[in-house]
Amino acid sequence: MNPAKVVILLAAFEARDNLSAPFSQECGAVIVSSLYLITAAHCLVDYKTPNLMRIRVGTSTLEQGGDVYNVAQFWTHPSYKVYSSNTGTYLDYDIGVIRLASPLKTTAKAQAAKLIPLNQELAQGVKGDSGGPIYKSDKNDNSVVALGSWTTCVGFVPNVNTDLANPDIRSFIREKTNSNI
Repeated sequence: MNPAKVVILLAAFEARDNLSAPFSQECGAVIVSSLYLITAAHCLVDYKTPNLMRIRVGTSTLEQGGDVYNVAQFWTHPSYKVYSSNTGTYLDYDIGVIRLASPLKTTAKAQAAKLIPLNQELAQGVKGDSGGPIYKSDKNDNSVVALGSWTTCVGFVPNVNTDLANPDIRSFIREKTNSNI
């Protein structure tokens, strides 16, 4: 019996500070359809217009190779917020949706992710990169269970993730992508 092949469904969110600046990778993103991706809201909030952003798919080399797509529109969850307490800094509803200007080409390295079903419990201790996918621990299932939020890449421990099984998060994704994801 052959184990199922797990496909890596990661895209790179690249941005620049102004129109004359070069693009650089800011965060990961997850492909949810040929026109839509999801990433962490904190990756998007510093950019006011889509022409300062793009998506790169189909490569594992930083800022090189693969296919590059322009961003047409983006949204952050209306309840997204950053707050501090005596125990640290926290993010609520750290989810954003990106709409591409043109559909991406589906390849072996660029495919839509399968998201975890609603209301499933997120396992403790899962780790990922900001805005990037966190997969189920079952190596035969490429379901994305969460997005990296505060992670070791930004120096915060413990890792905090945006749970994609949360009905409020999923409703936001469905509304913006006009789909039944």
